[in-house]
Amino acid sequence: MTVLVLVAPPVLPDQISPLCGLLAAVLRETEAGLVICDAARLEDPDVATVDLLARLQLAAQRLGREVRIARPPDALLDLLALLGLSDMVPLYADLTVERRRQTEQGEERRRVEEEGDPRYPAV
Repeated sequence: MTVLVLVAPPVLPDQISPLCGLLAAVLRETEAGLVICDAARLEDPDVATVDLLARLQLAAQRLGREVRIARPPDALLDLLALLGLSDMVPLYADLTVERRRQTEQGEERRRVEEEGDPRYPAV
């Protein structure tokens, strides 16, 4: 059995302890061995987001369970790496999607590119 937690913005510091308590209560009542945190909606994660994930992991580990992150945005992975916490909450591979590529200089963010003028050869 698996517990799925949807992590959505905003993550407020005063909500972290109650959420961890709720997860612990759910885990005590179920036989779930794995908690999957779906992080796909976190576009601008911050330190509160990392704090939440770390505390969820600790709450689960106290009960002999494990937390994994599914579909993390690049910004969250970068923040975890910057803080030296990349291994704190492992990824859940079954729900991951292809990582978004970085936009190139002069390229629109939504993969909209200008077409070249046929009169000028490509550089």
